[in-house]
Amino acid sequence: MAALAEGIHVQVAGTGSVREHQLRRAEWASQWSRTVDSGVSDTFDEFPRNAAGRLIGTTCEGPLGRCPPKLASTLTQEATMLINRRDRGAAAVEFALLMPFLMLLLLGIIEFAFLFLTQATVANAARMGVRNYVINYADPNAEQIAIDTASAATPDPSNVIDGTFSAECTPMGKTTLTLSYRYHTLTGFFDGMLGSFVTLKGVGSMQCGG
Repeated sequence: MAALAEGIHVQVAGTGSVREHQLRRAEWASQWSRTVDSGVSDTFDEFPRNAAGRLIGTTCEGPLGRCPPKLASTLTQEATMLINRRDRGAAAVEFALLMPFLMLLLLGIIEFAFLFLTQATVANAARMGVRNYVINYADPNAEQIAIDTASAATPDPSNVIDGTFSAECTPMGKTTLTLSYRYHTLTGFFDGMLGSFVTLKGVGSMQCGG
């Protein structure tokens, strides 16, 4: 019957110590539980009252000092608040433990996404360069122009290490341009694992005169 006894709000009157008030409140809660369990009363009618009809030593809400069914709610609320505070503290500790791993995961996603994007850009630049070369291979400066064209298509032309062709173009022949690019990590967080930079290579092949 603890559920029925839960929550009667009783305010202790007088000037006794806090400990005395707590003991008196606990005693009333126990008496209320026994009374309800036995089916004798649910209004504290058997307990001593003063001339105003209120329970002696208490101030109960309601007419004639009848207490609504809320005894021991203060204790229950305090216990619930304590449990909630502990739960919030545990959640904060768990979040603090997981935060480094979440940050590492987020930085890894960002870093490698930019790396793959740069790799795709360098490969596309190599294809643009070799295309320029096979169309204009008759020009004595065709190779350098093609490499410059490919470099300009990269995110940062100053990071192009070199560009080489596998062979000179001949009619109906085929050549391949290999473009090397120095990629610096975006955040610097993975430099210990990847080094100060990563060398990316873009390759483009095309038939001469095509």
